[in-house]
Amino acid sequence: VFGEIEPNFYHEFKAEFGKVWRLFDSDGLQHRVNVDDEDEVPLITNGWMGLREHYQFEGHHEIFFKYLGRNYFQIIRNTIRITPATFPTWHSLCRPLRKAVNYKMTMTEDPEVNPHLGWLECVRVHGFKVGDELAFNMCSIYENYMIWVRKLG
Repeated sequence: VFGEIEPNFYHEFKAEFGKVWRLFDSDGLQHRVNVDDEDEVPLITNGWMGLREHYQFEGHHEIFFKYLGRNYFQIIRNTIRITPATFPTWHSLCRPLRKAVNYKMTMTEDPEVNPHLGWLECVRVHGFKVGDELAFNMCSIYENYMIWVRKLG
């Protein structure tokens, strides 16, 4: 279990940040957490569970940090739970696609599959057959509802 840090905030101050952050809140809580920036979205790792337990967080919560300098942060908690539908776009669990997604699949004859939304017509028009490898590209799928399909090879 980990917390995700807004990348723009992290990269703006990255040169000043260390791997251990010291957090303080208005109730006098002093807490240390480790930060891992190996991934696209920096993560709070060690110490995150202690923070969740202290604040009795269940589910997902947005927490605000005010950088005070020298790896000291004021933590401003939000007691209102949030859902993936309201996550910021940089969050890994955000529902909208943040970038183009590509994947491949091989056409099969599967009696359990019941294709919808014009797939059978797409297969017929483009001459896709069992055994064909297809590539799918989805970019801005939530804006224009388009998926590009092409036969490989």
